[in-house]
Amino acid sequence: MGTNINKALVIAFVLIAGLIAFNFLGYTGFVVKDEEWVCSQYACDKMITAQEWIDKNCYALQDGSNQAICKMVINDKEQLVPLNKINTQTLNQCIEVRCIQEVKSRPVNYTVDLQKLQQ
Repeated sequence: MGTNINKALVIAFVLIAGLIAFNFLGYTGFVVKDEEWVCSQYACDKMITAQEWIDKNCYALQDGSNQAICKMVINDKEQLVPLNKINTQTLNQCIEVRCIQEVKSRPVNYTVDLQKLQQ
């Protein structure tokens, strides 16, 4: 009877030690090395107003027309656009972003069922 209890204690001890070791190795990154923490949600900390954007990016032409021209990047190319062609209601721009949530990420490569995603 005493031998059965000792065997049960040894088996329980080995199982508990194994679980603790596996959790420790997983926590320290020894088991899964490709996982990393990446930002999943952002918040804007600092914005500039439309007027600040205009002051920074636009200037008046010196040809006497008083037309304002603005420097904009369109399709990765800097271009000059007349201010009257720009919707100034959409010019508020975030200039400083802060990460407010991270998730663990790992590289994968598998096909996803689109019908399940749409449900």
